Amino acid sequence: MSGEKKHHVYDDIVEHDNKLPLWWQLTLYGTVLFGLVYWYGRRMEAIPSPAQAYAAEVAADRAAAAERARARGTVDDSMLSTLAKDPASVARGRDGYALMSPRLAQLRQQRLCRLQVGALEFQREGGGHGGRRFSR
Repeated sequence: MSGEKKHHVYDDIVEHDNKLPLWWQLTLYGTVLFGLVYWYGRRMEAIPSPAQAYAAEVAADRAAAAERARARGTVDDSMLSTLAKDPASVARGRDGYALMSPRLAQLRQQRLCRLQVGALEFQREGGGHGGRRFSR
C-alpha cells in the first residue's frame, strides 16, 4: 500500500491525489500573506489609498511649481526691457514658442506644415464641394 498512489474514482474518472508543486504553494501563501498585510495596513491607515497617494503627488507637483515660480522672480519693467532687446526672445515670443522646448517647437512646426499641405491637397481635389472648384 505504501508504494501505491492514492486515488479516488468519481463518475468513472480516476483522480490521483498529487501534491501541489512547491512554486505553486509558495505563490499561494505569498498572495495570502500580501493580502493580509495590505488589508491590515489599509485598516490602520499605514498604507495610503490610491486617491490619497494621487492627492499627495498632486500637492507635491503644485509645491514644486510654486517654488519654480518663486525662483524665477517677479516680472518687472527692467526684465521686460532686457527681453525686448534680445532678438531671440522677441522671435520666440512672436511665434508663440516662448514656453516650448526647441524639440516641441520643431514638432509643432512640422505638424503645421503637414496641415497646410493637407489643406492644399484638399483644395486641389475640389475642396469637398462636389468637385466644383472656386476661383478667386
